[in-house]
Amino acid sequence: MELVTGWVLGSGPCGQGCSKADIGQSTNQRRKTIETNLASTEVFGIYYISFKNPQTKLETSKYLRSQFENNYTETIIAVSKSAEYEQELLRFSFLLFPTNEKQEFE
Repeated sequence: MELVTGWVLGSGPCGQGCSKADIGQSTNQRRKTIETNLASTEVFGIYYISFKNPQTKLETSKYLRSQFENNYTETIIAVSKSAEYEQELLRFSFLLFPTNEKQEFE
């Protein structure tokens, strides 16, 4: 899956001091450092999948953090000092759960 994320300059995974010189650089380590410093793994979003459980027939949600942490790359693709934004391209994958029902990623 690929997501283009946009942030107010300095508030995203690029971090404080983000500049055009960072374009093309990975944010993986920066993201981890910011999450550690803020003591939150949800500062840049919460990733989960929803589906109908085949056994219970109830809507079920599964948190994807552990799959996400072990399987993502994120790269800075745009920085604008004048417009005060940063953009990253976030790529990751995860296994779908065994069900014949539709599954929604949020």
